[in-house]
Amino acid sequence: MKKESLRKIPAVNTLLESPVVRELLKRWPREKVVEAIRQELAALREQARVGGDPAITAEGIGRAVEEELGWRLEARLSRRNLRRVINATGIIIHTNLGRSLLPAAAGEALEEAAFHYSNLEYDLAQGRRGSRHAHLSELLKKITGAEAGVAAG
Repeated sequence: MKKESLRKIPAVNTLLESPVVRELLKRWPREKVVEAIRQELAALREQARVGGDPAITAEGIGRAVEEELGWRLEARLSRRNLRRVINATGIIIHTNLGRSLLPAAAGEALEEAAFHYSNLEYDLAQGRRGSRHAHLSELLKKITGAEAGVAAG
């Protein structure tokens, strides 16, 4: 272990005052910047403990922190919160697992509506603007026996 290398590693507060880190604080929450700084300093300490002589500058540490924060953001944005799981509970419709599964035909209809233009508010028979409620009103009347029906989202 090189004690002189460990002594070169600046304190978190010192780094927070550096120009590079001040710029980071304009774009990132303070607690995220401090957390990333602490991780970088821990990595530098470990490098010094195993005999390395890390090049230590406030700017270098700031750049490493900036890279780490950017990587975390990219990872967070690219990660989906909802993930496929296995329902081994024995309960078919389990509220903790989201919902009942949709039939394949419903999924295909959703895909068709989501990825292609449709006549949502256009009356093809009349050739003019229509109502989005018209698509379900007849079906709702048949299902419920009511005189009229509207589905709101």
